[in-house]
Amino acid sequence: MFQSLCRRFVSETAITFASAMLLAMFASCSKTTLTGGTEDGNATALTGTMHDSTGAPIAGVVMILAPSDYDPRTSGSLMHDTTDSVGKYSFGHVPFGKYNIEGILGARGLRSLHSQITVDADSVVCGADTLLTPGSVSIINPYGSSACQVLVVGTTHLKSFSAGTDTLVVDSLPSGIIPKIEVAKAGTSELTVVGENIVVSSGDTLHITHLAKWNVIGTQVSSYLNDVRMTAISKSGYVWFGADSGLARYDSSGAVVHYDGSSSPVLGDLLQDLLVDDSGTVWAAGHNGLIRFKNGVFTNWIGNIGGLTDTFVYGLGKGDSGKIWASLSSGIVSFDGTSWTSHPVTGVNNLFVGHGDTVWCATVNGVVRLVGIDTTRFTSANSNLPNDFVQGIVGDSAGDIWVATQGGMAHWDRGTNNWIAYTTASVPVLPNNDIYRIALDRNGVVWAVSGRYDIVSFDGSKWTVYTSKNSILPVGAPNIIQGISIDSAGVKWLSVLSVGIIRFED
Repeated sequence: MFQSLCRRFVSETAITFASAMLLAMFASCSKTTLTGGTEDGNATALTGTMHDSTGAPIAGVVMILAPSDYDPRTSGSLMHDTTDSVGKYSFGHVPFGKYNIEGILGARGLRSLHSQITVDADSVVCGADTLLTPGSVSIINPYGSSACQVLVVGTTHLKSFSAGTDTLVVDSLPSGIIPKIEVAKAGTSELTVVGENIVVSSGDTLHITHLAKWNVIGTQVSSYLNDVRMTAISKSGYVWFGADSGLARYDSSGAVVHYDGSSSPVLGDLLQDLLVDDSGTVWAAGHNGLIRFKNGVFTNWIGNIGGLTDTFVYGLGKGDSGKIWASLSSGIVSFDGTSWTSHPVTGVNNLFVGHGDTVWCATVNGVVRLVGIDTTRFTSANSNLPNDFVQGIVGDSAGDIWVATQGGMAHWDRGTNNWIAYTTASVPVLPNNDIYRIALDRNGVVWAVSGRYDIVSFDGSKWTVYTSKNSILPVGAPNIIQGISIDSAGVKWLSVLSVGIIRFED
């Protein structure tokens, strides 16, 4: 983990002298052969248009086509074109492969970047892209103050820094998602990846003082990832996404398999929670019931689960015995592989099943512990729980419990049977007392969503806060962080409304 003292500030950026020279070179050259891409003897045409922020077409924009793996340190020439009076550009005979397209309008200081375009058909139409005021990224030199170069892979962006520079500022970056930024140490083969799919805002400077790996996996991978509400990780390494549009599976190669309402009536209707059990069976809770996806077959429970007739399923959990537990509006139920049994605990938002199938329920009126048929309720009136509206709950290997409430975070110590509250009053670095989601990593570090937009972690002594000011987390509404899951390798998977998935490896 790391502490970060970054901040984001609005700055005016301009096209650098090197960029101006590049524009002049492209303006005077004819189209050249593409190098560095994948070519198998097949090629096609690629077209698109450029607009300004008002939607009006722009003429005179220099368009540069580069393979997605292009290294700007090389001397290979790139295809280019200039937009006509209606903002149109075209590239002919483009070999099949993946590409990025840069748009540069030096006279107005505007830029654009369309990344990860797949050319594999008779013709490719990119549609309309928008030129915006560029942004900047400031990076702490990973090699101390040694001479180095900062490069944006798949683009022409390359900036050299002499020895003695410990902060590397790269300006004139197009706003949006930057595929990959690397820092190369001068005179060596050393190369450090700063981050992948880094979000740069128009007119802003993103300051990165750490080299943790942040990666946005969003609509550039699949449009289904735009409305993800939660994630779950299987033992085989698949990441499952629950979204408004259905259920999706993502693997390490970047492939996405999607299941929508045609697969199950529960899918496509506001999924609320996901669980992948030890066998790889996927369980999904939603507004319209509960589903099990096992060996490629969907099973649906709608309207009658363990005698409970409501269809709104909130949360899921799995016990030591292998039972699956689910929370509904009118109670909680357990499934032994054959039938469902209901249990009289109502108002449950989420649940965690601990040792011996002890069920801990996050409810609208405190925390309820269910052991067999016996219940114990903890509230702000009879304990140190900071707020009675509990939104998330997890447990660690020692049997302790952590909860997210609308009034702060709390920890139940099994040894003392006491709750310890963490609020902005006791932990001033907390951005907000509204703790929305909570998770534990393999080292017992607590991770939580604070105020819907920020991430906090606590290792028992140190708090670390990640916001849009010191990371690539997006700024404010509507980019709500709706869920957080952590895989066995410690990688954090954040589901962010309107963005997709953010993968974070500290």
